[in-house]
Amino acid sequence: MHHNFIDFLSFKDGFLHRLDSKTKIISSLLLLILINLSNFENILRLLIIFVILTLVIIITGLPLLYLLKRSLIILPFVIFVAIVQLFKPGEIIYEKWIFKITKEGVNLAVISGIKAYLSIIVILLLVSTTRFVNILKGLESFKIPSLFLSILSFLYRYLFVLVDESMKIKMTLDSRAYSIPRIS
Repeated sequence: MHHNFIDFLSFKDGFLHRLDSKTKIISSLLLLILINLSNFENILRLLIIFVILTLVIIITGLPLLYLLKRSLIILPFVIFVAIVQLFKPGEIIYEKWIFKITKEGVNLAVISGIKAYLSIIVILLLVSTTRFVNILKGLESFKIPSLFLSILSFLYRYLFVLVDESMKIKMTLDSRAYSIPRIS
């Protein structure tokens, strides 16, 4: 097995890569708290944080387009949460049958979506600049329970086993001229 699809970017040599894992974990945690617990009613502040994170990604030498594509993984979850929040009580801006979309709901949906996207960018930045083993060592130094760290370690290790087995199954199916139909 030689899979490095999770932390292959962590082997680069940018300025963020050279920082201690504990420093990166603490700063990521503080940034996540700032993003999610602050009452940002002004979207401009969130966009400034997005620009700063984008500049950090560029300065670090990480592929910006790759990270932005990977961050789109959470889009279905964000859309689901946004749809639910659209119906928050408030000033109605659109009404159809029993559905009433409110101005407050739209604001909450947009801000929640931006916060979720910024949060995933922060997490991707941490994972892309720190080897997983170093993240575990950093968490261990913060006295995170060893059971939790063991579970994370097993998850990481066996993810590669699952990927390897699925690749073997795909190669077997391809060699027998069997194609798996794609859902589109």
